[in-house]
Order: sequence, then C-alpha cells, then structure tokens
Amino acid sequence: EAMARRFPEAGAPGADASRSRFVFDGVPIVNGAFSQSSLLLNRRLREIVRAFAGRPRRVLDLYCGTGNFSLLFTDHGEVTGIDGDAVAIDAARSTGVGRFLRGGPGRMAKLLRNEAWDLVVLDPPRAGAKELQEALARAKTEAIVYVSCDPATQARDIAALSAGGWLVDRVMAVDLFPQTAHVEAVCRLIRPH
Repeated sequence: EAMARRFPEAGAPGADASRSRFVFDGVPIVNGAFSQSSLLLNRRLREIVRAFAGRPRRVLDLYCGTGNFSLLFTDHGEVTGIDGDAVAIDAARSTGVGRFLRGGPGRMAKLLRNEAWDLVVLDPPRAGAKELQEALARAKTEAIVYVSCDPATQARDIAALSAGGWLVDRVMAVDLFPQTAHVEAVCRLIRPH
C-alpha cells in the first residue's frame, strides 16, 4: 500500500488501477506481467524463434504472456495464445490481432489434443512443462519450438517428447542474462514422417 501511494503510476500487482505499460517491438510490456529481462536481447530471441518456425499458418503459443512470440506470426497466419496470467492476456488482446485465451495446463492440453496446428511454441516458467509432456508428445503439429530459461527442465521435457517420437532438429542458446550462469535455450522439434 505504501509503495502504491509513493508510485501510483506503477500499478503494483493486486492493485485495481490500470498498470503502467508501453509497447516495444510491437509487444505490450506491462508492469506485473512477465517480459524478458532485456528487451534488446529479446529481439535476438524472437529472431531465432521466427527462423526456427518457418511460415506456419496455424500457431498455438503456450504460456504466451503478452504475446512475445505469438505476435510474430499474426501477419501471415492464425494465432492462438494461451496463458494463466489475466493481465498478460488482456495486454495481448489489446493488440487487436490474434486470439488470446486465459488458461492453465489443463486448457492448454485440451487445445493440443483437440486441434491441429502447423506450429506449437512454448515458453514455460522455469519449472518447465511437465504437466503438458503427454499432450505435447501427441500433439497434431508439424513442429514444436520450445523456449526455456532452464535447460535442465527443458531437457527433461524434451526427453519425454523424444520418447513420443519427436526429434531435436535445431538448438540455439541466447545469453539473455550476461555475466550469470543462466541462458535462454531455443529448441526446434520435428516428428519424422
């Protein structure tokens, strides 16, 4: 409460007032919603995701946040993004493009099971996507681009996808956290025909 009085424009989590926001590279950045730690290095991360993705017509973005990756594909396809953070989803919707849904792993798994996608993108929290391993392994999609800030949980999830017939096609690391032991890893998985 004291912080909100001192910085009323900050829109602290839990506050009813609108949150401070701006747009960077077409992506809404909203106080209290996740964004990459470096917006300039995020450009490189987005370039890699786009290169790994190709030109898909139907994209499902799991843990989409404010649309960091989803918004890369709205110029040439149908995009559905889903995230559990209501503030992030509202910000993504404010762009006026794409379809953004609020939901957790259960709703994400349902989208994976019930619809076909050209591409599935996911950028889960540090804990990874353990709850989605089975649904991802069986997903009706041509490719998965998995972005992670924790290569250990990403490796765990990719091992489960590999057991489901997926192959690692490309991997790249991006140092979004200079001078730390952390790295952002991007992996493209494909299922052989």
